[in-house]
Amino acid sequence: MVYVRVFSTNGPGIIESESSERHSWCCGSCIDTLPATSLSDGLKTSRSILYQPESHYLQPGALPGIKTNQSISVCMWADESELAADMSGLVQWGVQWDGMHVTTSCLFQTNNRLATGPISLLVTTQVSKSVFSNPVLIESLKRLQRQRGLASLSVHILHINTTHKTYSPNALINAARLLASTSHVLLAPGGHSSVPFNHFRDEIMMWTKSSLSVPSILHNTTSLKYPLPALTPLLVSRDSSFWCPERFFYLTDRVSTWNECLWQFWLTTEGKFSVVRSAIPTQKTGEQTLSESEVRVHPSRLDDGFTQHNTL
Repeated sequence: MVYVRVFSTNGPGIIESESSERHSWCCGSCIDTLPATSLSDGLKTSRSILYQPESHYLQPGALPGIKTNQSISVCMWADESELAADMSGLVQWGVQWDGMHVTTSCLFQTNNRLATGPISLLVTTQVSKSVFSNPVLIESLKRLQRQRGLASLSVHILHINTTHKTYSPNALINAARLLASTSHVLLAPGGHSSVPFNHFRDEIMMWTKSSLSVPSILHNTTSLKYPLPALTPLLVSRDSSFWCPERFFYLTDRVSTWNECLWQFWLTTEGKFSVVRSAIPTQKTGEQTLSESEVRVHPSRLDDGFTQHNTL
């Protein structure tokens, strides 16, 4: 059983400091069984697992994006230093996620007008060693949002008292998902570099509502073998009761923690994943890939358990 600490707030999304906190305790399922739309900003920001390092405060919607009628947000997180080093890459990627004409048979129904792809981005900033001061960070993000393809970028800023490397990456991607404004989310644990760069919305937009009733994996083939490629994106309902596990505090890198998330989703759904076929970029993780004999599930069982669907 996982417990969460519920903090009182000094206003929308501002968590009180540890010295002045007033909290109650509840089971994680108390939150997980509630639709995100029914949660206040204060309760959303309170979803903090006990072992996570002390955070200063969270600004949900510090930079809100333009509202759209789209049904899927890309959810990702980045430390401010990572963001500063690769803003141009995010802009180039955002153009591919942003606009294209959509047919009326698609989930994203826009009457053939140019669609805008929502993004929920959680940015961590270390209070004592910030690359930017807060006003400078906000202004930098505003300039980023004005770029083509990022008008619907919604940024949430988590101010922390320690390095982001001591946090569970799954906790951060969960927060980005929780604060998303759409009914479904595409979890991108490796940031934009883990999501297809060219025309990947074509495949996602062909997905029907019935196909989204079970978690879907973005994969370059419908013939799945385990282990899946590192940082494989996952398409899921935002209000699903399944959340990426945050309890593996000894795992600090994105790849290892995300593998646990995919494993947990597979166990919970009894292997009933769907596949959105798309060209997934190769991830350079610097880690050895496990052989099929070293993984916990034999590939043949995965082949039997996964629901395979080719959208092309």
